[in-house]
Amino acid sequence: SRKFFVYNPDVERASQVVSLEESFETSQYARMTEEEMERMAEHIEIIATDAERRRLRGIRDLMERRRFFMQFWNVRDPNPNTPVNEYQDEFYSLIQYANDRYTNSFREGWETDRGRTLIRYGAPTAIEPHLFDRGFVPYEVWEYNNIPGEGQAMFVFADENELGEFELVHSTVTGEVQMANWLSELRK
Repeated sequence: SRKFFVYNPDVERASQVVSLEESFETSQYARMTEEEMERMAEHIEIIATDAERRRLRGIRDLMERRRFFMQFWNVRDPNPNTPVNEYQDEFYSLIQYANDRYTNSFREGWETDRGRTLIRYGAPTAIEPHLFDRGFVPYEVWEYNNIPGEGQAMFVFADENELGEFELVHSTVTGEVQMANWLSELRK
């Protein structure tokens, strides 16, 4: 199969050119409360680049902060011609899933290590639960077939205090926690 395009010069395309200013004024971002902005800032911390985090921390003006959020999501929109931002919708559905699945008595699901990993890297290819292995604290191994820039990857989450709080103890992804002897560290 091959991709092809048909060009017909006799067909006029109606193009709606909307300036960024007009689209901001009618967007959800223009009406965000300080509380909503603070919550969004916490959420996007998971996927923001270092430069975006620094820039957000330096913004004091409310309108400029609202514009930052709009730009943050617009840059990630895979299809800007649609009325919804599919990336943002997927992001918030992952936050909801993490909250439903990983919330414990200490933190909301999106704030846990498993929730953060799910939101940042997506759903794992496979999850190996080791909740009742004799001689070990409960732990899970998440495997990913292809994390962009990393390839195959593994995350190990352990409930070392056995209180339902699974924390990341090892990962093969650059910049994440790494512990070469993680399996021996999980012995009771």
